[in-house]
Amino acid sequence: MDLQEYVVVWTRSATEALKMVGEWFPWSPAHDWQPPRGTPSGGVTNSSVGHVSKCGGKLHFKQADRDDSSHFMYTRANHKSVLGIGAYAQDKGALLSCVDEAGIEEWLNEPPSDHDGHIYPSKHNSSSSSSSNNVTYSLVAFPAKDNYEGVLYPLEWVDRIHAKSSKHHRWLVMLDAAAFLPTHALNLSHTPADFVSLSFYKVFGYPTGLGALIARKESAILLHKVYFGGGAVDDATAQDVWRILSPPPAGLQDGTVNFLGIAELQFGFELLLQKLGGMQAIHDHVSSLQAWTYVQLSALRHSSGQQLLQIFGKHATPARQSCLFQFLVHAPNGSVVPAEEVELAAAAAGIHLRTGCHCNPGQCLLDLGIEPQEERAAALAHNATRGFITVLRHKRGSKLEPVQLPIGSVRASLGALSTFEDVYALVQFMQDTYIDKDPPAALYGELHGAGGAAGSQASNMTVQEYWNSKCGA
Repeated sequence: MDLQEYVVVWTRSATEALKMVGEWFPWSPAHDWQPPRGTPSGGVTNSSVGHVSKCGGKLHFKQADRDDSSHFMYTRANHKSVLGIGAYAQDKGALLSCVDEAGIEEWLNEPPSDHDGHIYPSKHNSSSSSSSNNVTYSLVAFPAKDNYEGVLYPLEWVDRIHAKSSKHHRWLVMLDAAAFLPTHALNLSHTPADFVSLSFYKVFGYPTGLGALIARKESAILLHKVYFGGGAVDDATAQDVWRILSPPPAGLQDGTVNFLGIAELQFGFELLLQKLGGMQAIHDHVSSLQAWTYVQLSALRHSSGQQLLQIFGKHATPARQSCLFQFLVHAPNGSVVPAEEVELAAAAAGIHLRTGCHCNPGQCLLDLGIEPQEERAAALAHNATRGFITVLRHKRGSKLEPVQLPIGSVRASLGALSTFEDVYALVQFMQDTYIDKDPPAALYGELHGAGGAAGSQASNMTVQEYWNSKCGA
């Protein structure tokens, strides 16, 4: 990273880094937008299912909105902390576009119209040193690594997004690298994102409560920061709240940073770069484990031929897949074994798995077959229990019948310290516990309320409680 071009803003987490960009981004409202009349107490929430917009293919913007309205374009596969940027954009009247990979490729490949004006030839043209009041700024947010499926997104998108900028409309990039950096190197000279979010405990395992927003200097000065405190100003007077904001990064940091945690980072970098051989060695290590594990897990089948695991992601294309396995476990009859049951059984065997949607509702609901309106209705009605949601589907002709769908899946993540013994134990556990076997009766009874406090708690768990208990990177 070139410190002449980038600044490091210390934050409490990757989430705070994302929040800062969303809150301070120079959003320009759509021409027909009307601000809300009042701000509800207790925060903004949705009390009805509401209109469900499409998420996937490129949203064709109205020509009249192209130059004078900000857009927040984001991939469906994104952490909820990235989706939260959309709440700020929405509150400021910007237009939202939820797209999948094909949708963003369609947009990037679309030739500029005459309305777009001149496209700057500079490689790094997302912001200009000669800023103008008539420039509209838009933001595209995507993960370097999807934390649900583990899919790796094209980093060359950054330059291609910048190239969509015109004289009066600039496109900036928010790259969520929190899940990517533990096992991959990121070169900002080759991937010149305007803003990058990261969390150090995800990289080193320690310290918690310390993240960073890495921002290009030309992009950081566009952020419209209102509050100031501590060392964020060079000077101030009590009269008229007069102040001179410090240049980034100090001007973007309010109060005392976690200086003890920052001092401890040297030991994490020593671990990665010296004892573990550097990021390339870590990447090669986990890639070899991933390749072997995928072959073994994907081959597991019941004697009936039913595949044991439904594995999500792009594992058949190794260059697009990271060291993460997100899957559902199928019983011999094809039904889905409750994810929490798998988690508890694995814990009893000394294996740590995560279950849920992992704060990535877009990709999770798509993979599990749940429509957004069904998820919203279930959350409002508190009727999703025991790890499943009941929805209506056409099963026989035009007749609607109730179908149970899981509201979460199982994740096994590999990292720098994972070993072959770890992945071998995972494969053996799945084989010994679930091949041609119904779920363990005692464990199944606990989870389904057959007796005891554990069963009662699981049977009454709502979709919000389930997600909150399982929300992680």
